[in-house]
Amino acid sequence: MRLNSKNVLSNKRREREIMSKEARKTDLIPSLKSAIEMGYNTLLSGVHGIGKTYAVMQAVEDLNWRMKYYSTSTLDPYVDLVGVPVPTALEGDNPILKMVRPQEINEVDLIFFDELNRADPRTLNAVLEIVQFHSINGEHLPNLKCVVGAVNPSGEDYNVDDLDPALLDRFHLYYDLTPKSPRAYLLTKYPRNLVDAFSSWWSNHNTAKREEYISPRRLDMMMDIYTKTGSLDLLEHAIHDTIEVDFQALKDRIAVAEGKAKPGANLKEKMVKADWWTKDTVSRNVPDVAEYIVNNPNDPFVVDNASEFIKETRIGAEALALEYGEILLAIHKANPSKIDDWKTKWGKSKISQTRSFLRQRAQSDEDYKEISKAM
Repeated sequence: MRLNSKNVLSNKRREREIMSKEARKTDLIPSLKSAIEMGYNTLLSGVHGIGKTYAVMQAVEDLNWRMKYYSTSTLDPYVDLVGVPVPTALEGDNPILKMVRPQEINEVDLIFFDELNRADPRTLNAVLEIVQFHSINGEHLPNLKCVVGAVNPSGEDYNVDDLDPALLDRFHLYYDLTPKSPRAYLLTKYPRNLVDAFSSWWSNHNTAKREEYISPRRLDMMMDIYTKTGSLDLLEHAIHDTIEVDFQALKDRIAVAEGKAKPGANLKEKMVKADWWTKDTVSRNVPDVAEYIVNNPNDPFVVDNASEFIKETRIGAEALALEYGEILLAIHKANPSKIDDWKTKWGKSKISQTRSFLRQRAQSDEDYKEISKAM
């Protein structure tokens, strides 16, 4: 059988378009491109490894702009920005000095100052002029359209300083960012089955252990290590021992993803026991629980226990929709009448809020449309 090359190219193009759409749904900062295109100086604040730099690079690439990146924690304000005095001629016995600095900054459309609240005061003084006037030592930067800065949150977790209010006031826009699933980005680099395994494990870990946060960047590193080496032992060394993680849960997901184990097989005996259904255990096993219910809709013990957990657990509507949404969806498909049981327990406010968050999910995942209508 001969393959039609045009059809193959068309299919590949369609796959890229679908991938691009999926990635856009999960952009860390969906409005960033528009903001910088309008010339608005923008400050991004968020924990490490969530994709701040990648988001800026993506927006710049989409705009076909040129960007200069500076890590301000190591920036020399004179050599890299302001310039150093160099004698160019003599006036009598006195040398005439000219400030000489790298000229590539004159050619870029956007300057990105990363780690801005780790910079020393001299660097921040130079940055202030660039942000406010788009100039250095009064010399206009001819192509510069806007400046973007990135900082980590101030507090005991980071060795950073608060930015001067005068510098803060020079930025038009501020984004306080929270970690988002890197699944769409990971799909551009790794097999879908492993992405699903790693990203669901990552999401469950960060939900259950917020104080022991694992960044999307760290998850990317872990996937790179595993896909290149296939070593579970080496993978365990990808997390610092100060962070407590459930590696067995990750190994179980990888085994399922690689077809070496059946989903939920090792959970069956546990899930039929009512005392297993706690926030901690369910949060670590959301994908497996949901998949088991989908594959075994007539298993009354698991479906009933899962439904009772959803009904009785003290958790907000947003967490229900985001953290346990897969389980809600699986229960609804297995036994739609369970929703009525939940409604009898919840107040009007929680019902309304849960419906609202499920509708938000339905915008990017059509599977949630029916359950959002039923709520």
